[in-house]
Amino acid sequence: MKSKGLKTKRLTLAHSGESWGAPWRVCLKSGEAVGSAGFRGAPENKTVEVLCEIDAPHRGNGYAPEALKAILKWAFSQPGVYFIRAYALEGDAAARLLTKHGFLPRGEGERGKLYELEKPKSDNLSLYLCIGAGLGAGLGAAYENIPTGIAIGMSAGLALGALLDAADKKARAREAEQD
Repeated sequence: MKSKGLKTKRLTLAHSGESWGAPWRVCLKSGEAVGSAGFRGAPENKTVEVLCEIDAPHRGNGYAPEALKAILKWAFSQPGVYFIRAYALEGDAAARLLTKHGFLPRGEGERGKLYELEKPKSDNLSLYLCIGAGLGAGLGAAYENIPTGIAIGMSAGLALGALLDAADKKARAREAEQD
């Protein structure tokens, strides 16, 4: 977990890089701190909880959506993170921000209403099907039988894409949670 910081259009999120639980300072490009963001501990069961707060004098300027978007993108780029959770009181600004960023309500939690965002699923099947068709057309042209080449390439692409999608599905499966 190394990161010196994240940059957005108007903000810099600075992180010590020591642990998942260490906060990120949310600063304007000028260096003025406007809030903090971070995670409540390391990922557990492929899930991490996000926290984001903008200081009262700086609220209403769009800093929270910008900071949240950056930190979500960073979290999903880390190995083993497939779900991000957050808590908010129903109907408040935080709840609206979470739903705007794709979080779905998942019931009541320990600190309010629980929201969750799942990492977008991979779509290797269609990608490798297209790559296979292209390679197959080239192979078919070399042997003066383009339709057969395309069929072989598409079959190989379909098989590889299906294998990669199945591996992604298996990787994102969580253990059953205890109540």
